Amino acid sequence: MNAGVTRRLALTGLLPIAALAVAPSLAAGQSADSRLIEVCQEHRAIWASVAAIEAMPSHASGSQENKAREARISLLLNEELALLEEIASLPATTVRGLTEKAVTIRSYLPRHLADMELNEASAEYGALLSLLNDVARFGARTGVAHAVETGGVA
Repeated sequence: MNAGVTRRLALTGLLPIAALAVAPSLAAGQSADSRLIEVCQEHRAIWASVAAIEAMPSHASGSQENKAREARISLLLNEELALLEEIASLPATTVRGLTEKAVTIRSYLPRHLADMELNEASAEYGALLSLLNDVARFGARTGVAHAVETGGVA
């Protein structure tokens, strides 16, 4: 809060109420983007698990071992998709949240682009658009709105 707002709140007796409104999240040590950060980290952990499974020698096609491996990968990818949809629904409100979202998208995007699995209805596409919306919003708040709106043209 700036000094003017603080003085006004103190003079009107609302400062204690404002402090109580902020206190729970500060006391818990949570940032505004704590859920986004958590989901991004979970998403990257799942991708690491998938990569580890895929790096292991595969068994003969149709074998029980191969079926179990494919089932495990499928389960992880279903979890990954649900997390990605949640990431797309959570706007970043801090630099850390924006960074976590960008790192997460950067970690999966090359693989999906290589597999050509992206379209406008995909969660991956939605997460990318969400990130771009966040970047545009941050740009607007930091005085680079014109560059965001015009693609960098002055």
